[in-house]
Amino acid sequence: MSQIYKEFYKKYNSLRNDIDKHCEKLSLEHSEHLQCKKGCDLCCMDYSIFPVEFFSIADELKSNGIT
Repeated sequence: MSQIYKEFYKKYNSLRNDIDKHCEKLSLEHSEHLQCKKGCDLCCMDYSIFPVEFFSIADELKSNGIT
């Protein structure tokens, strides 16, 4: 992987980690309102990913010996 892509993924992963921290905080603050139950699936289904997310996932799978 070229250096420019390594830097890009480094920045992407940093952003993803920041977003994860904020999501965790929101989850803790609003957990009483975030109760999944039977028939509740709209937030978990029918979503797409961006190319950067696809390649990041593929890279992590490859790093863990999953192809």
